[in-house]
Amino acid sequence: MEDKATRDCVMGLWHHGACGQAALRRFLAAVHQGEALEAGFAHLIVPHLAAAAEREAAGWVALGQAALGRYRALGAEVLVLGERGYPPQMGSHRGAPPVLSYVGCPGLLSAAQIAVVGTRHPDAMGRSLGERVCRHLIEAGWVIVSGGALGIDALAHRLALSEGRPTVVVCGTGLDFRYPKRNADIYEACAGRGLIVSQFPLETAPRREIFPRRNATIAALARGSVVVQAPRGSGALHTARATLRLGRPLWVVAGPAFHWAYAGGLDLYGQPGVQVLRDTQDFPPGPAAEIDGANALCGQALLPLERPRGPARREVPVAMGRLERLLWQRLAQGEAVRDELLRLDGDHDGLCEALLGLELQGEVERQVGERYALRDSGA
Repeated sequence: MEDKATRDCVMGLWHHGACGQAALRRFLAAVHQGEALEAGFAHLIVPHLAAAAEREAAGWVALGQAALGRYRALGAEVLVLGERGYPPQMGSHRGAPPVLSYVGCPGLLSAAQIAVVGTRHPDAMGRSLGERVCRHLIEAGWVIVSGGALGIDALAHRLALSEGRPTVVVCGTGLDFRYPKRNADIYEACAGRGLIVSQFPLETAPRREIFPRRNATIAALARGSVVVQAPRGSGALHTARATLRLGRPLWVVAGPAFHWAYAGGLDLYGQPGVQVLRDTQDFPPGPAAEIDGANALCGQALLPLERPRGPARREVPVAMGRLERLLWQRLAQGEAVRDELLRLDGDHDGLCEALLGLELQGEVERQVGERYALRDSGA
């Protein structure tokens, strides 16, 4: 779509909520097929609106231009369905959002993305499984896309950023919201080191009924999706079902039977298109030649989030908590496998968080075969 007037008109209608997304898609289809801008209004769903809009097309164009100015004041840009830059993997999707706004690196929209989703309240096993899945995908060259929510979403985004890899957040709000506030660090990092995308106009506050639409957009951006841990009723299942409707592969991490926290994922077993992740050989293959291309799409070499590296020592750092101290003391004796470290104390949940925290702080490093060691003093 090259007609600026059409683009601005769609922006005005969309930003001011003048008609629904399906009506806007019909409007765009009509204009793309050669109908005049004014004639395209006949395809809007509300007759009286169509009549008024046909008489005042120039007014909607002006409103769209003003709306675009608000986005650019936030450092954001906008893509309209059908124009160059709109993600090609979404353009053929029947429910494709007519407008996407974004902040960050737009080249990531066409990168090899894979969705990682799950519950907002993972247990220790879910966090451990999510960490293993994300590390594998990152190392294989995938760009992780998720919803910026608490739990599995946040874990996936933070791990990607900690490894110096870009990640894509799809908001369930307008771009002027940072929801949830506890993940503000993810949004801040993605604005410069990744991508934040929204299909909703500015001032759209978080509401339960719009999250399924956001989850469907996550599925449409990705080449496939991974469900880590999801109870029945989890929003992650919206992404799973949307993935299957699109005919794209869905991987479900094998969880314990008869456990309510994994029941939603277990319910997906056996459905066409669903593959169960039981071991590393079941992981989706990496995107081959694209492995080194994701960072380049951001127009810069992305480095890992800074991990402090202290001087050589064999004394436990004073500022460490009990579980961090316990892990550090064990690793001071030599490297250890993850399973051994997580048996050091009865607080398995806390040990998982402490181990990840030590790694992100640069105190320990993960090696081949899920082995961990203190970082060398000269590293």
